[in-house]
Amino acid sequence: MPFLIVKPDYPHAAITNARLNVRKGEIIECPPDYMPSSSFLVFGSRAEAEKYLRSLHAASQNLPEATQPATPPPAAEGRSRPSRERGSPSSPPPLYPLFRRVSSIHGETVYQLFSRDIHRFLSQPEPDIMPDLQRLNIHKNTAQRLLDYEERHFHRPSIIQALKAIIEREEKAESEDEEEEKEEERKPAGEGEPRGSGEKTEKSEKQPKAPRGITHSSSPGVRKLLQP
Repeated sequence: MPFLIVKPDYPHAAITNARLNVRKGEIIECPPDYMPSSSFLVFGSRAEAEKYLRSLHAASQNLPEATQPATPPPAAEGRSRPSRERGSPSSPPPLYPLFRRVSSIHGETVYQLFSRDIHRFLSQPEPDIMPDLQRLNIHKNTAQRLLDYEERHFHRPSIIQALKAIIEREEKAESEDEEEEKEEERKPAGEGEPRGSGEKTEKSEKQPKAPRGITHSSSPGVRKLLQP
């Protein structure tokens, strides 16, 4: 039974029709009586297909990294944490092709995996997994799912340590962001009071008004009566 892979130069992220739904980087068994189109690569066994994907990963490691911009993008201003720098749009693409690139609420680039792809990613050899864990800004929820699966099925200490570091880093970044938002929401004491309000109050306390119905020598009526 042949196995199919979407060609790397196919212009879309997936091929979907009445018989199958396959994304780039996935290996599927060819359905019975299905004639693959020219958009597929056909392999005689799953081992051959996996070997081809590994060669693609190795080739991507040899690609030159994109040049860092001279000035950071506006969304990254004021954020100097390493995790945020790794999430910049100019960072190298992931070696594992099923990582999805999305933007966080702060405009940073983060990578996610569907739950169905967790096993496929972690079933690779450790040297093929570690580069993505070390350089990608992986979403905390994805990192937590990877950690749970790794601890249940594979138990590789270096990968467990790398995933825990990602989760700890993201939790720290979230707490710092929340603290920054709280600082912005806090207003200094006395803000919003009109200038001079304290001075006017003080003057009004020093010069109280005379009780209604009582006249004194400075009133207009009394001054008129006292005139010679």
